[in-house]
Amino acid sequence: MSKVLLVLTMVVLLVSSAMATDDSTVVPSAPYYASVEEARAAVGDDRNIMIDFYTDWCKWCKMNDTVVFVNPKVIDFFTNEVALVKVNAEVDTALAKKYHISAYPTSVLITTSGDEIDRVHYEEPDTLLQTLRNYANGIGTLEDLLSKIDKEFDREMALKIAEKYGSRGGDDASVKWFQKVIKAGDPTDSLSGECRMSLARIPYGDKEYDTAIAAYEAVIKDFEGTYFAEQSTIWRGYIFKKKGDTSSAIAAFEDFVKQYPQSEDLEWVQGQISKLKGEEPKPEPKSEDEG
Repeated sequence: MSKVLLVLTMVVLLVSSAMATDDSTVVPSAPYYASVEEARAAVGDDRNIMIDFYTDWCKWCKMNDTVVFVNPKVIDFFTNEVALVKVNAEVDTALAKKYHISAYPTSVLITTSGDEIDRVHYEEPDTLLQTLRNYANGIGTLEDLLSKIDKEFDREMALKIAEKYGSRGGDDASVKWFQKVIKAGDPTDSLSGECRMSLARIPYGDKEYDTAIAAYEAVIKDFEGTYFAEQSTIWRGYIFKKKGDTSSAIAAFEDFVKQYPQSEDLEWVQGQISKLKGEEPKPEPKSEDEG
């Protein structure tokens, strides 16, 4: 997200917060149903349904509520074109499992019979509406991309297919398409780097930590000096932490600090080191006028 967009987003959030605390002001929001059954009963077979899977702790889920679903165009869309269902994925775990939800927010566009058309994560209002309308018309869906790539192979399209399979829980198909992307091009270009990072995350998601660490270490070696190596170094430390190997996690994070002193992630990594060492956060230095 650009700095300009970030500033604009924060302004919207502040305004929304101020309005919410004013009892005399009601902030309009997109109408929604509490369940797919309730939505189906209300709209029949006339409209598709979008299930917005969220959690209470997810930052971007809150952005959906305070930026996206309060947008007038979005309100009109969910009033007249698609029925919106909001589901806390940590409460309705059965529905989240059915649609293989592993990241938040994830919004799944389905038919009234429950068949998935496709899914989307956080997007700005205009982009979200365009994506959902395209999906409804069969544009940009997994099925659409598979049909197109069958006629002419394209690496970027193959990457999208791999990501779509992965988001639906189809790891085997996802791996196959990531490998196709790598095989069809330079094994160390940016598309291959994205594929290698995604391939490393699959065993991590399955809690196969040693396999994931080895995969990230291979990326560090093959993509030395790139963004992929930088991010893989962070992931290596993080997975050591998840594995419970504190000393290796500290060493990995300290290695990151030495290699990437200008990284945007430096503060976060240093915080991880302090937590792992059991150190108290250092107080901010006082300015001269604070005494």
